[in-house]
Amino acid sequence: MRGTHLLSLIALVLVLPFSGLQAQVLFVNDNDNITYNTDTVLSDLAGTGIAFDTYDIPTMGVPPDASVLGNYPVIIWYCSGDGAGLGFWEPGVQADLVDHTLAGNTLWVIGTDVLYAQYGGAPVSFTSGDFALDAMGLASYDVQSYGDDANTGCAQLDVAPGVASQFAPTLLWSFPAIWWADGCTPALDAEAIYTMGPSSYVLFGAQAMIHYHPAGTNVMSTFFDPALIDTYANRVLFLTQTLNYLGIAANVAEQNNTGALQLHLLPADNGGVVLSCTGNIRQVEVRSSNGQLLRSAMAMGARSVELPGNDLSSGLHLVTVTTTSGQRISRKWALR
Repeated sequence: MRGTHLLSLIALVLVLPFSGLQAQVLFVNDNDNITYNTDTVLSDLAGTGIAFDTYDIPTMGVPPDASVLGNYPVIIWYCSGDGAGLGFWEPGVQADLVDHTLAGNTLWVIGTDVLYAQYGGAPVSFTSGDFALDAMGLASYDVQSYGDDANTGCAQLDVAPGVASQFAPTLLWSFPAIWWADGCTPALDAEAIYTMGPSSYVLFGAQAMIHYHPAGTNVMSTFFDPALIDTYANRVLFLTQTLNYLGIAANVAEQNNTGALQLHLLPADNGGVVLSCTGNIRQVEVRSSNGQLLRSAMAMGARSVELPGNDLSSGLHLVTVTTTSGQRISRKWALR
């Protein structure tokens, strides 16, 4: 055991997993490699507006068991790019997750190397009795970007035609390409959400995000790390769209709610605004386009707050208020 405290995140919306269990979503961090990626995704997840608890395996020393998982209808199991010693593959975890999903709960598995950690690389075909087939709906683990593309990496992911209206058409990265993303073949009752691209790419069409949904089961597998999506806004959008697709209500519709949250220019300030909200404001946050927290302040129930612009750089920012009732509402703020 490396301690008993849970991962925290700059005093946002996290609730400790054993302090009332108010959230419906449990984020399981199974990454002790590049921990910045975990911090990034936690910040992005907070930006979706959902309430969630966290369970940090590197801190707790053991993965969550059925007594923990059973308190949450939705489990997000995040492995980032960690491909060694994952709690996800420890004995007993698969049985607990199978029971959890068969009971009608949702599982979202995220990890560039989650399959590599168990199988040591592609290709691998799965048979009955394999968790990858029975619980994730994978017929085979086929390819890895970088490893199977002459070391070029995957420059983008393109949404599959059948779900095109529900997801952004293309995912780009904070790097020119991403390495070690996995391409898999779905089994029966599973379908691709995103595939590798562009059309000139040697692994074009390899399926890197797969939804398995036989009757009574709801499992999403994402074989790349959303922390590497190019901007904060696009990461929040990806998480929100996926959660909504899985039937979890995230607040993407509130991102530009001009009725509930309005910005009015301050004539005496270079780009400053008055923030007006229909609810009582508890907290205000300002983030840059890449998700960096620039300003955070408590508003103590006020309906309007002045946001000076003189101390901020020009560009697109995201202003988010949390009301005293717990609602999160965001607006874009363009500073010139």
